[in-house]
Amino acid sequence: ARHALFLGMRAARLPRSLSRLLTVLVLLTCIVQMTDASIPEPLCRLLAGGIASGAAKSAMAPFERVKLLLQTSTTYSGPIDALRRISAEEGVFALWRGNLANLARIVPTYAMRFALLDNFRTLVRLGAAADVKLSLAQELCAGAMAGAAVCVVTHPLDLARTHLAVSSSSAASVGVGGTLAGLVRQHGWTGPYRGLLVSLMEIAPYTAISLGGFEYLKANLGGPGLDPRTKIAASWISGLCASLLCYPLDSVKRRLMVDGVRGGGKYGGSILRCVTSVIQTEGVRGLYRGCVLNALKAAPTFAITATMNDILKVRLGCGPGR
Repeated sequence: ARHALFLGMRAARLPRSLSRLLTVLVLLTCIVQMTDASIPEPLCRLLAGGIASGAAKSAMAPFERVKLLLQTSTTYSGPIDALRRISAEEGVFALWRGNLANLARIVPTYAMRFALLDNFRTLVRLGAAADVKLSLAQELCAGAMAGAAVCVVTHPLDLARTHLAVSSSSAASVGVGGTLAGLVRQHGWTGPYRGLLVSLMEIAPYTAISLGGFEYLKANLGGPGLDPRTKIAASWISGLCASLLCYPLDSVKRRLMVDGVRGGGKYGGSILRCVTSVIQTEGVRGLYRGCVLNALKAAPTFAITATMNDILKVRLGCGPGR
Protein backbone atom coordinates (compact mmCIF):
# COMPACT_ATOMS: atom_id res chain seq x y z
CA ALA A 1 0.00 0.00 0.00
CA ARG A 2 2.84 2.36 0.82
CA HIS A 3 4.57 1.67 -2.51
CA ALA A 4 1.30 2.29 -4.35
CA LEU A 5 0.84 5.60 -2.58
CA PHE A 6 4.39 6.72 -3.39
CA LEU A 7 3.93 5.79 -7.06
CA GLY A 8 0.60 7.60 -7.09
CA MET A 9 2.17 10.75 -5.69
CA ARG A 10 4.90 10.64 -8.30
CA ALA A 11 2.43 10.05 -11.12
CA ALA A 12 0.27 12.94 -9.95
CA ARG A 13 3.40 15.11 -9.64
CA LEU A 14 2.23 16.61 -6.39
CA PRO A 15 4.17 19.54 -4.93
CA ARG A 16 7.20 18.27 -3.04
CA SER A 17 5.90 19.59 0.30
CA LEU A 18 2.64 17.67 -0.11
CA SER A 19 4.45 14.48 -1.09
CA ARG A 20 6.71 14.73 1.92
CA LEU A 21 3.78 15.36 4.23
CA LEU A 22 1.85 12.37 2.86
CA THR A 23 4.95 10.19 3.25
CA VAL A 24 5.38 11.23 6.88
CA LEU A 25 1.70 10.66 7.61
CA VAL A 26 1.81 7.17 6.09
CA LEU A 27 4.92 6.21 8.07
CA LEU A 28 3.50 7.58 11.33
CA THR A 29 0.22 5.76 10.77
CA CYS A 30 2.03 2.48 10.09
CA ILE A 31 4.20 2.86 13.20
CA VAL A 32 1.18 3.55 15.41
CA GLN A 33 -0.80 0.65 13.95
CA MET A 34 2.08 -1.84 14.16
CA THR A 35 2.96 -1.25 17.81
CA ASP A 36 0.93 -2.02 20.91
CA ALA A 37 3.27 -0.04 23.17
CA SER A 38 1.82 3.08 24.72
CA ILE A 39 3.17 6.40 23.47
CA PRO A 40 4.50 8.80 26.13
CA GLU A 41 1.88 11.48 26.71
CA PRO A 42 4.04 14.50 25.68
CA LEU A 43 4.99 12.77 22.41
CA CYS A 44 1.39 11.69 21.89
CA ARG A 45 0.13 15.28 22.16
CA LEU A 46 2.86 16.54 19.84
CA LEU A 47 2.06 13.87 17.23
CA ALA A 48 -1.67 14.53 17.34
CA GLY A 49 -1.31 18.29 16.95
CA GLY A 50 1.37 18.01 14.27
CA ILE A 51 -0.45 15.50 12.06
CA ALA A 52 -3.77 17.34 12.34
CA SER A 53 -2.31 20.74 11.49
CA GLY A 54 -0.11 19.47 8.65
CA ALA A 55 -3.00 17.79 6.86
CA ALA A 56 -5.37 20.75 7.27
CA LYS A 57 -2.85 23.41 6.28
CA SER A 58 -1.66 21.61 3.14
CA ALA A 59 -5.23 21.29 1.93
CA MET A 60 -5.72 25.05 2.35
CA ALA A 61 -2.26 26.14 1.12
CA PRO A 62 -3.44 27.77 -2.16
CA PHE A 63 -5.84 30.01 -0.28
CA GLU A 64 -3.10 30.90 2.19
CA ARG A 65 -0.77 32.09 -0.57
CA VAL A 66 -3.53 34.13 -2.20
CA LYS A 67 -4.37 35.70 1.17
CA LEU A 68 -0.73 36.69 1.70
CA LEU A 69 -0.52 38.27 -1.75
CA LEU A 70 -3.72 40.25 -1.17
CA GLN A 71 -2.43 41.41 2.21
CA THR A 72 0.94 42.58 0.95
CA SER A 73 0.24 43.74 -2.62
CA THR A 74 -2.31 45.67 -4.66
CA THR A 75 -1.42 43.77 -7.85
CA TYR A 76 -4.55 41.62 -7.77
CA SER A 77 -8.13 42.88 -7.77
CA GLY A 78 -9.39 40.01 -5.61
CA PRO A 79 -8.97 36.33 -4.69
CA ILE A 80 -10.45 34.99 -7.92
CA ASP A 81 -8.15 37.22 -10.00
CA ALA A 82 -5.15 36.09 -7.95
CA LEU A 83 -5.98 32.40 -8.28
CA ARG A 84 -6.52 32.72 -12.03
CA ARG A 85 -3.38 34.77 -12.77
CA ILE A 86 -1.02 32.76 -10.57
CA SER A 87 -2.20 29.50 -12.16
CA ALA A 88 -1.87 30.94 -15.68
CA GLU A 89 1.46 32.74 -15.22
CA GLU A 90 3.34 30.45 -12.83
CA GLY A 91 1.53 27.12 -13.00
CA VAL A 92 -0.99 25.51 -10.67
CA PHE A 93 1.60 24.20 -8.25
CA ALA A 94 2.86 27.75 -7.69
CA LEU A 95 -0.17 28.08 -5.42
CA TRP A 96 1.71 25.82 -2.98
CA ARG A 97 4.86 27.97 -3.05
CA GLY A 98 6.07 28.52 0.50
CA ASN A 99 4.01 25.58 1.78
CA LEU A 100 7.08 23.58 2.78
CA ALA A 101 8.26 26.51 4.89
CA ASN A 102 4.72 26.84 6.22
CA LEU A 103 4.62 23.14 7.17
CA ALA A 104 8.02 23.41 8.82
CA ARG A 105 6.50 26.18 10.95
CA ILE A 106 2.88 25.02 11.30
CA VAL A 107 3.45 21.38 12.26
CA PRO A 108 5.71 22.11 15.27
CA THR A 109 3.69 25.27 16.02
CA TYR A 110 0.35 23.52 16.43
CA ALA A 111 1.98 20.47 17.99
CA MET A 112 3.49 22.69 20.68
CA ARG A 113 0.38 24.89 20.99
CA PHE A 114 -1.91 21.97 21.72
CA ALA A 115 0.67 20.33 23.99
CA LEU A 116 1.39 23.53 25.94
CA LEU A 117 -2.29 24.48 26.12
CA ASP A 118 -2.95 21.63 28.55
CA ASN A 119 -0.04 22.78 30.73
CA PHE A 120 -1.19 26.39 30.73
CA ARG A 121 -4.78 25.32 31.48
CA THR A 122 -3.41 23.52 34.54
CA LEU A 123 -1.45 26.65 35.47
CA VAL A 124 -4.46 29.00 35.31
CA ARG A 125 -6.48 26.68 37.56
CA LEU A 126 -4.47 28.16 40.42
CA GLY A 127 -4.72 24.93 42.41
CA ALA A 128 -8.38 24.20 41.68
CA ALA A 129 -9.43 20.58 41.21
CA ALA A 130 -9.14 19.10 37.72
CA ASP A 131 -12.89 18.52 37.46
CA VAL A 132 -13.70 22.20 38.02
CA LYS A 133 -14.62 24.03 34.80
CA LEU A 134 -12.37 26.92 33.89
CA SER A 135 -13.94 30.34 33.40
CA LEU A 136 -13.91 32.00 29.99
CA ALA A 137 -11.18 34.39 31.19
CA GLN A 138 -9.00 31.48 32.32
CA GLU A 139 -9.44 29.62 29.03
CA LEU A 140 -8.61 32.76 27.04
CA CYS A 141 -5.52 33.37 29.18
CA ALA A 142 -4.28 29.80 28.69
CA GLY A 143 -4.80 30.04 24.93
CA ALA A 144 -2.96 33.37 24.73
CA MET A 145 0.03 32.08 26.70
CA ALA A 146 0.29 28.95 24.55
CA GLY A 147 0.26 31.01 21.35
CA ALA A 148 2.77 33.59 22.58
CA ALA A 149 5.25 31.00 23.87
CA VAL A 150 5.29 29.10 20.59
CA CYS A 151 5.43 32.28 18.49
CA VAL A 152 8.82 33.22 19.93
CA VAL A 153 10.23 29.87 18.77
CA THR A 154 8.66 29.65 15.31
CA HIS A 155 8.67 33.30 14.18
CA PRO A 156 11.76 32.97 11.90
CA LEU A 157 10.07 30.18 9.93
CA ASP A 158 6.89 32.24 9.61
CA LEU A 159 8.96 35.14 8.30
CA ALA A 160 10.73 32.89 5.76
CA ARG A 161 7.42 31.41 4.63
CA THR A 162 5.95 34.88 4.08
CA HIS A 163 8.98 35.99 2.04
CA LEU A 164 8.82 32.87 -0.13
CA ALA A 165 5.08 33.24 -0.72
CA VAL A 166 5.37 36.79 -2.07
CA SER A 167 8.65 36.30 -3.98
CA SER A 168 9.08 35.60 -7.67
CA SER A 169 10.02 32.13 -8.89
CA SER A 170 13.74 32.94 -9.09
CA ALA A 171 13.85 34.55 -5.66
CA ALA A 172 11.89 31.69 -4.12
CA SER A 173 14.38 29.11 -5.40
CA VAL A 174 16.79 29.82 -2.53
CA GLY A 175 14.45 28.02 -0.12
CA VAL A 176 13.92 28.50 3.61
CA GLY A 177 17.59 28.33 4.61
CA GLY A 178 18.65 30.78 1.92
CA THR A 179 15.88 33.20 2.86
CA LEU A 180 16.86 33.19 6.54
CA ALA A 181 20.54 33.57 5.64
CA GLY A 182 19.67 36.55 3.43
CA LEU A 183 17.77 38.17 6.30
CA VAL A 184 20.80 37.76 8.57
CA ARG A 185 23.10 39.30 5.95
CA GLN A 186 20.73 42.21 5.36
CA HIS A 187 19.59 42.99 8.90
CA GLY A 188 22.03 41.20 11.20
CA TRP A 189 21.23 38.42 13.64
CA THR A 190 17.94 40.08 14.57
CA GLY A 191 16.77 39.83 10.94
CA PRO A 192 14.83 36.55 11.38
CA TYR A 193 12.89 38.21 14.22
CA ARG A 194 11.70 41.25 12.29
CA GLY A 195 8.05 41.86 13.15
CA LEU A 196 8.12 39.68 16.29
CA LEU A 197 6.35 42.30 18.43
CA VAL A 198 3.39 42.67 16.08
CA SER A 199 3.33 38.87 15.70
CA LEU A 200 2.91 38.52 19.45
CA MET A 201 0.25 41.24 19.44
CA GLU A 202 -1.64 39.31 16.76
CA ILE A 203 -1.12 35.70 17.81
CA ALA A 204 -1.87 36.05 21.52
CA PRO A 205 -5.48 37.25 21.04
CA TYR A 206 -5.90 34.85 18.08
CA THR A 207 -4.98 31.75 20.07
CA ALA A 208 -6.86 33.10 23.09
CA ILE A 209 -10.08 33.21 21.07
CA SER A 210 -9.52 30.13 18.90
CA LEU A 211 -7.93 27.67 21.35
CA GLY A 212 -9.34 29.13 24.57
CA GLY A 213 -12.77 29.70 23.05
CA PHE A 214 -12.86 26.15 21.68
CA GLU A 215 -12.01 24.63 25.06
CA TYR A 216 -14.64 26.81 26.77
CA LEU A 217 -17.32 25.84 24.27
CA LYS A 218 -16.42 22.15 24.56
CA ALA A 219 -16.64 22.25 28.36
CA ASN A 220 -20.04 23.93 28.29
CA LEU A 221 -21.56 21.90 25.46
CA GLY A 222 -20.94 18.46 26.87
CA GLY A 223 -17.36 18.04 28.04
CA PRO A 224 -14.89 15.34 26.90
CA GLY A 225 -17.61 13.09 25.47
CA LEU A 226 -18.72 15.69 22.91
CA ASP A 227 -19.47 14.18 19.50
CA PRO A 228 -17.23 15.17 16.54
CA ARG A 229 -19.94 17.16 14.73
CA THR A 230 -20.49 19.40 17.75
CA LYS A 231 -16.71 19.79 18.13
CA ILE A 232 -16.44 20.85 14.49
CA ALA A 233 -19.19 23.44 15.01
CA ALA A 234 -17.58 24.76 18.21
CA SER A 235 -14.10 24.99 16.67
CA TRP A 236 -15.52 26.55 13.48
CA ILE A 237 -17.19 29.31 15.54
CA SER A 238 -14.10 30.03 17.65
CA GLY A 239 -11.81 29.94 14.61
CA LEU A 240 -14.06 32.28 12.63
CA CYS A 241 -14.32 34.80 15.49
CA ALA A 242 -10.56 34.76 16.00
CA SER A 243 -9.91 35.23 12.28
CA LEU A 244 -12.27 38.18 11.87
CA LEU A 245 -11.25 40.01 15.05
CA CYS A 246 -7.49 39.62 14.61
CA TYR A 247 -7.20 40.05 10.84
CA PRO A 248 -6.09 43.74 10.79
CA LEU A 249 -3.15 42.91 13.06
CA ASP A 250 -2.28 39.95 10.83
CA SER A 251 -2.26 42.28 7.81
CA VAL A 252 0.08 44.70 9.58
CA LYS A 253 2.34 41.81 10.60
CA ARG A 254 2.60 40.51 7.01
CA ARG A 255 3.31 43.95 5.58
CA LEU A 256 6.11 44.54 8.08
CA MET A 257 7.54 41.10 7.33
CA VAL A 258 7.79 41.71 3.58
CA ASP A 259 8.67 45.40 3.76
CA GLY A 260 11.68 45.83 1.49
CA VAL A 261 11.43 42.38 -0.13
CA ARG A 262 10.54 44.01 -3.45
CA GLY A 263 12.86 46.98 -2.75
CA GLY A 264 12.17 50.37 -1.21
CA GLY A 265 11.14 49.50 2.34
CA LYS A 266 8.83 52.21 3.65
CA TYR A 267 7.75 51.23 7.17
CA GLY A 268 11.11 50.90 8.92
CA GLY A 269 9.69 48.28 11.26
CA SER A 270 7.20 50.75 12.74
CA ILE A 271 3.71 49.39 13.46
CA LEU A 272 2.22 52.88 13.69
CA ARG A 273 3.81 53.99 10.41
CA CYS A 274 2.51 50.87 8.67
CA VAL A 275 -1.06 51.34 9.93
CA THR A 276 -1.04 55.06 9.09
CA SER A 277 0.36 54.48 5.61
CA VAL A 278 -2.18 51.76 4.77
CA ILE A 279 -5.12 53.86 5.95
CA GLN A 280 -3.89 56.94 4.03
CA THR A 281 -3.30 55.11 0.76
CA GLU A 282 -5.95 52.38 0.81
CA GLY A 283 -8.38 53.41 3.53
CA VAL A 284 -9.37 51.30 6.53
CA ARG A 285 -10.51 48.55 4.16
CA GLY A 286 -6.84 48.11 3.17
CA LEU A 287 -6.30 46.41 6.54
CA TYR A 288 -9.04 43.95 5.62
CA ARG A 289 -7.81 43.02 2.11
CA GLY A 290 -8.32 39.26 1.79
CA CYS A 291 -10.37 39.10 5.01
CA VAL A 292 -13.27 37.19 3.46
CA LEU A 293 -10.94 34.65 1.85
CA ASN A 294 -9.06 34.27 5.12
CA ALA A 295 -12.29 33.67 7.05
CA LEU A 296 -13.37 31.06 4.51
CA LYS A 297 -9.96 29.40 4.90
CA ALA A 298 -9.16 29.86 8.58
CA ALA A 299 -12.44 28.70 10.10
CA PRO A 300 -12.58 25.28 8.39
CA THR A 301 -8.81 24.83 8.77
CA PHE A 302 -8.98 25.36 12.52
CA ALA A 303 -12.14 23.25 12.78
CA ILE A 304 -10.43 20.32 11.02
CA THR A 305 -7.21 20.76 13.00
CA ALA A 306 -8.83 21.04 16.44
CA THR A 307 -11.32 18.22 15.92
CA MET A 308 -8.75 15.92 14.29
CA ASN A 309 -6.34 16.67 17.15
CA ASP A 310 -8.92 15.58 19.74
CA ILE A 311 -9.71 12.39 17.80
CA LEU A 312 -6.02 11.51 17.33
CA LYS A 313 -5.27 12.08 21.02
CA VAL A 314 -7.93 9.53 21.94
CA ARG A 315 -6.71 7.07 19.27
CA LEU A 316 -3.08 7.46 20.35
CA GLY A 317 -3.96 7.09 24.03
CA CYS A 318 -3.54 10.57 25.52
CA GLY A 319 -7.05 12.01 25.14
CA PRO A 320 -9.84 12.30 27.72
CA GLY A 321 -11.52 9.26 26.28
CA ARG A 322 -8.67 6.82 27.01
